[in-house]
Amino acid sequence: AAGANGYVYAASDGIFRTSDLGANWTALGPPNALVFALATSTTSAVYAIADVGTLRSTDDGTTWQSSPLSSAGVIAVAPNGTVYGGSSTGMFRSTNAGVSWDSINTGLPKASRRAIAITGSGVIYVSVAGNGLYRSSNSGASWTKTNLDQEAYSLFCTQGGTIYAGTYG
Repeated sequence: AAGANGYVYAASDGIFRTSDLGANWTALGPPNALVFALATSTTSAVYAIADVGTLRSTDDGTTWQSSPLSSAGVIAVAPNGTVYGGSSTGMFRSTNAGVSWDSINTGLPKASRRAIAITGSGVIYVSVAGNGLYRSSNSGASWTKTNLDQEAYSLFCTQGGTIYAGTYG
């Protein structure tokens, strides 16, 4: 994940950061944690979903704090800095860098969230297990189903707003 201040982040069993196009990597922590997802912002904030919980950093990953979003599986940051996280219990939004989270599930079925992507204009797409792809153009206040009925395991938005979905089958 590309972050602010010229950093690029990667994760596996821990979180790593480079500022020299990958020639050298710095281990940031948490040590020996299995990290499933990373999200960066246009500031120094970095977010991670790991087997030890949801983590947040406000200093480019130098230090980490626990975030109260539990059992999350997907996470993304909108251009305005709002953080969105999804889990088996629903979708959540944080407007204070992951300190607290609000439930935003109007129009979404109760199932695990598989993938999330946000366009440059702030439109949010989320894949819901067994239910297809949903879209919100109002910061998650409500969701509408798109015409993609397949479950997407990865989502990507181009700068122009085109969304690509990786499905199985």
